This record gives sequence, C-alpha cells and structure tokens, in this order.
Amino acid sequence: MNKEDFTVDRFFEALYARAVDAMPRPTGAASFAEFQRAQRARLASVLGLDRFEAMAPGAPTFEPISTGTTGGFAVERLRCLTAPELWTPFYVLHPSGNDTGKSVLYLCGHGTSCEQVIDPAYTDDYQKTLPLQLARAGYTVFMPEFVGFGRTRFANFDPGNENQNHCYPITTQLLLHGLSMSALRIRQALHAIGYARKRRPGAPLVLAGISGGGLVAAFTAALTDDMEGCCISGYACTFKASIMGLYHCVDNFPHDLLSVGEAADIISLACPKPLFISNGTRDPIFPVADAIKTIEQVKRVYAEQGAGGNVTSVIFDGIHEFNTDGLFPWLDGVG
Repeated sequence: MNKEDFTVDRFFEALYARAVDAMPRPTGAASFAEFQRAQRARLASVLGLDRFEAMAPGAPTFEPISTGTTGGFAVERLRCLTAPELWTPFYVLHPSGNDTGKSVLYLCGHGTSCEQVIDPAYTDDYQKTLPLQLARAGYTVFMPEFVGFGRTRFANFDPGNENQNHCYPITTQLLLHGLSMSALRIRQALHAIGYARKRRPGAPLVLAGISGGGLVAAFTAALTDDMEGCCISGYACTFKASIMGLYHCVDNFPHDLLSVGEAADIISLACPKPLFISNGTRDPIFPVADAIKTIEQVKRVYAEQGAGGNVTSVIFDGIHEFNTDGLFPWLDGVG
C-alpha cells in the first residue's frame, strides 16, 4: 500500500459494503407484509416526513387561481398550502373529448416547470411535453410544481447565473432543520393524490415521473398503496452507480437513506402495485447496466410475492429522456 495515497475511495467502498451488509431483508413470503410495513415506517422516518406532518397535520388547502387553455386543452391553475407559509403551484390538465375516466399524477423532473411541460411550443425538453400526450390520450393530469422548480425558489435566485443551482440553497437549508427536499416533494405528491381522489372519486390514478420526479414517484409508491400504478422513468438504478458514482443534485441525498436499502429495495416496497420502469441505454447519469440490475432485483421481489407480472420494463435506445414505448398500452391496462 502506498503510504502517500490519501484518497478516500477505499473508505467509502468500506462504508458502502457495511451499509449493504446491514440493509434489512425480508425472510420469506409469509413475512413480506410485515417487512413492508416496517420498511415503509423506516423510510418515512429517515426522510423526515413526520416532521412536516407535525408542522401542518391533516389535509392541505387548495385554492383556485385561474382557468384557461393550453395546446387545446383546458387547464386549471391552483395553489396548495404545502407547509406553513409555503404555497406551491398546482395544475389540472383536462382531456378534450375522449376521456378515459382515469387520472395521472405527473411529477416533473429537474429544471422544468409545469408551465414548460404543458407548453406545446417548448421543444428543448427531455420530458417530451408528456402531460399534453396524456391529455390527448384522454387522461386527466394532475401536476404539483415541486419546491425548487419553476417559481418555487428563493426570491434572490438568478436563473441566468450558470453557477447557481435552484435546488441547492433550499435543500441545504432544509438539512439544517433536520428536513429533506425528498420529504417535501413526496409530501406534495401525497397531497396531490388526496386532491385527485377528491376531484375524481373512483377514478383509477397512476403516478408518472422522470429523473427527480422519478425519485418522488418511486418513493411515494413505496410509502402508500393509494394508487393503481406507478411509472418510473430515468431513475431506477443502483445508488452506487448513479448518485454515488456520478455528479447529481444535492436533493438526491436524503440523510441515512442507505439504512433503508438500495434503490431496488425501496422500489420493491411498492409490491404488488403495477410498475412501469423505463431507462435509456445512453443515459449518462443513470447507467444502464445498473438500471437493468435494479429492475431485475425488483422483478425478483415481485415474483417471490406472486406478482411477477406486475412489473413492466423498457430499456430503450436513448439518453436521459422520457420514452413512451409501451407506456400507453400499459396505462390502458391499469385500474
């Protein structure tokens, strides 16, 4: 061993190996439900969801702002009281004509506001204006604008300064309070589920998110059964190869997350609800080899619980982007 080698790689390799050895594992099919309950409670605690709930318990307040049209579809703009003194934008996009009777909770990825993803003129977008595609296919689309995206930033944030990251100052200040950005956004998703259920009682509801929205979709599906299915795009991958191996936004690092498990362990907590997981072969920040490894592990857990047919996966030739290959037929079969 080189006595002048002071790099930290071996230290973090050892830390990760210890974390993997300590990760909770189910002991058999008969005990999976108990394991799932315990892991959901552990995940909620690690994220700090209970702290947000203690600040403002109960159902949130939604208030209308305006109604209009975009891309030929009716759109409602609302605001939601997500936490004390924290109002966040919320959108409802309605189909024109062929209403499927189903709803999709669309969860935006990094760097994109809801206004962009529902703007037909906005083309420089890895999300492919999917909400418009969903509305065109007859789905009612509910969209919370996540804290850190769009207008939910600090007042002095300069979007023209390439050295500024819109999530960084919010995430780091949350950490000082023992809170996490992941928990705040998951809380937004849970509020949105409640609102969608209230607006369209009995309508099947599916979550769909990419990148940072994929994190929220995956973790929310892991925490609650109040949905008929979940689409995770551009996110499923080992933490080791993605957020630990490559540069990622600080909001991807909830404190002590590895005490719950690796990404596949968390995604598998959604069992047996239907999952649609897609990743690009040339995604530079969620490497495809470990994406496939993660998906296969999720499929094994589902198969062990007799729900092997409930995981649909698509590995497409593409980059970090939403790909709809097989998505709409899958949506048609959910609920």
